[in-house]
Amino acid sequence: MKTKKEKEIKLIFVLIAILFAAFLIIPVVRLLGKSVIGE
Repeated sequence: MKTKKEKEIKLIFVLIAILFAAFLIIPVVRLLGKSVIGE
């Protein structure tokens, strides 16, 4: 049971990290896209 709970906690942590990374990456990608299209 202990190992299963640890895996669930890790999975939740990974999902939160992916969401956080997406929020940081999306604006950067948009800015890069605008600068490339603008040029």
